[in-house]
Amino acid sequence: VTGAVDPLFQAATGLRYDRDLTALTAGPQIGYFLAQAQIILEVAFGRNSPNTNTAERNGVMAAYRMLGVPALNYALSAMPAGPVIGAVAGGAMQVLSGRQAAEGVADAVAGERGQYREASALR
Repeated sequence: VTGAVDPLFQAATGLRYDRDLTALTAGPQIGYFLAQAQIILEVAFGRNSPNTNTAERNGVMAAYRMLGVPALNYALSAMPAGPVIGAVAGGAMQVLSGRQAAEGVADAVAGERGQYREASALR
């Protein structure tokens, strides 16, 4: 219905859902990396509660999605492989690209979800 102005219309209506306007000009590839970079920068410069590890976990997951997943996928796709190894590598790419893998990395680096910091930090 909105035709050529649809991207602008979608941007305006998406603002109520905290959509980032850079996605309008950056496109899907660059926008993906910029969105992950924004999450990482929010750990250092954004609102970060001293009581929980939520921001740190989000930053670790974003770093994994931005750097770890492409590196792992590149390494797995560059392996010389036959039909069986290729299928295993494809399955590994699928698993390592998922949210559970990112959460596992975040658990290892920033601690499990919902951990609260010591009460002495509140004093």
